[in-house]
Amino acid sequence: MIKKLLDQIQSNDVKNINFHLDEDKITLELEDNTRVTFSDVASFIFTDDDAIEDPHMSPIVYEAGGVDAVILRLDDEEGGLSVPNFSICYKDKSMLIEAGSLEIFGSTYKLDRVSH
Repeated sequence: MIKKLLDQIQSNDVKNINFHLDEDKITLELEDNTRVTFSDVASFIFTDDDAIEDPHMSPIVYEAGGVDAVILRLDDEEGGLSVPNFSICYKDKSMLIEAGSLEIFGSTYKLDRVSH
């Protein structure tokens, strides 16, 4: 279901990213003014990604089982594990997001969380 919804916007680039850290939300605005909101965001990370050269690559990819496990350094002594379920293409970067729900086209969808 989520993949079909995201396929409808695959030709739109991400125009803007808004972080609502106090609400654990990230909102994307696409070139066609579609808004996609990730809620219950447990973590996000930007990565350099030379693989984003294909202009037809979907700007938002959802993987229910997780994109890849990421070890987060919270401070010098404590680390954490995140399993992002979304990969976002933004200009020459990728952003990985671990979210608990997605709002798109006016509907909200709860997502299964990958156990850590």
